[in-house]
Amino acid sequence: MKTLIIVMLLLMSLIHGFTAEDSLSRVVVLANSIDKELNGDFIQNLRETREVIVVGPAEFQAYRYAAYIIILGGVKAPDTGTITESIFPSRETGTSQSMVVTLNAWKNDQVVIVLAGSDREGTREACENHFQHVLSLLDAVQVVSTIVESSPSLVFLWPSPLRPSDQIAPFAPLALPLKVTELPYLIPHSLNEETWFFWVDDCPAAKFAHPTRFIFYSIATGACNVYSERWWPVLNGIPLWVDSSSYWDTSYWVHNPGIEQPHASPAGSVSSDVGHSDVKDRALLINGWGSGQPLGSDMAEDERGMQEALVSVGFTTESASTSSEIKQVLVAWSRIMRPDETLLIYITAHGDKGMFLVQKEVFTITDLVAFLTPFDSGVHIHIILDTCHAGYSLSTLKSEAELVIAAAGEKDAAYGDCDPADDMNPSDSGSEFTSGLVITIKELARTESRISQWKVQAASRDFSWYILLLMESFKVAQELDVNAHSGITTPLIWTAVTDLEPPTQSSQEGGGCGCGG
Repeated sequence: MKTLIIVMLLLMSLIHGFTAEDSLSRVVVLANSIDKELNGDFIQNLRETREVIVVGPAEFQAYRYAAYIIILGGVKAPDTGTITESIFPSRETGTSQSMVVTLNAWKNDQVVIVLAGSDREGTREACENHFQHVLSLLDAVQVVSTIVESSPSLVFLWPSPLRPSDQIAPFAPLALPLKVTELPYLIPHSLNEETWFFWVDDCPAAKFAHPTRFIFYSIATGACNVYSERWWPVLNGIPLWVDSSSYWDTSYWVHNPGIEQPHASPAGSVSSDVGHSDVKDRALLINGWGSGQPLGSDMAEDERGMQEALVSVGFTTESASTSSEIKQVLVAWSRIMRPDETLLIYITAHGDKGMFLVQKEVFTITDLVAFLTPFDSGVHIHIILDTCHAGYSLSTLKSEAELVIAAAGEKDAAYGDCDPADDMNPSDSGSEFTSGLVITIKELARTESRISQWKVQAASRDFSWYILLLMESFKVAQELDVNAHSGITTPLIWTAVTDLEPPTQSSQEGGGCGCGG
């Protein structure tokens, strides 16, 4: 048996052109005969620091699983061009960019570099001009991989070197000044030399703010600097990796902890003011997402799903996506809502402790409480907050609310859709906690006898029967939330009706991201 295993390992090394022991230390250079001859100095200089194997197009199939591959020549290069085009089908390499980087072209944890010009002389110049860039990138990837090691963090590489003229900053600083009322608030990192930039998302698929890291690797010196941050990067005014297509694009991924893109959310629209005209219980749906921010499709699905769920149990709904709309609706409702009617406010947004974003505006929980104060004391106010660190706001909201649900604890991130192998609810869409809440509310809406019992119980005690509905929904949603189920995040519930026991919770304190950083 031992002999058979050794033979199999030898056969595998022949098939793939390299062994497990040397795959991380050697570089495969793909070149046709012309580019190989013209760039002999480049190859020889590379051999001074790396083990290098030079292969032609006919041999490449056996070496395409190498960890590091350098291709000489663009999509128009004889023989090698078809291979380049297979990984860059939409790019005309060799015309606008003389060095193009992509990751994971044929396997995970792989770096592919294309050096090309408009002709063979242009390719030779690209090799001469970018030799130091190539060496430093190979070193940088190894260093960053060591930094993150086996953490569940997702690591992105910006495929072009940053120059001193570039402006790179987190969407907001670690400590946001009190005077700031709108984001982004950009404080750029100083760039004194060319650097490779890596962004580490320590809680992949989470809403913001949560731990992230900015890593800068000097091309000239090899110095590596790591900065703790809490938001996504903005480069020259453009947010990076915020839309779903770029965030889940593996060609940017230096390190993948084993996560996969969640199932696509179905398209849907939200109608405003849906419900019967005679319904007095009202729900305000606040979707704080703004252009240039991540998880837009998840939050749109949150809004759509929650609207359907609340209408199914008797609410009339209104949506708001700006602070002025929030103010307008709540001021108007405070004048018409009467005792024993119920106001429910649902919020899905990027947030931090005591605040959430409404597009670019910082909306504090204190602001929200100020809009709730004018309501008649007999109006039952329920608040559902699906943002990072939502539990931090619970104590402030108790002054006005009869029930508060927080999708995440004080120290936790809240998450968009996650569908790992152990997910009990893999077909959901939208934010992880909200999706479970929506599913459960819709299901409970069909249990007429149970709802009737809840209404009788609540009427005899002068509280809103929706408390009983939401407590039951919370309990099930907590089980359907894969991150709550695994202890990464801790949803919280509180009610002013003191002798109603909330569903059992593992803790009243969040456990942080639970995912590194």
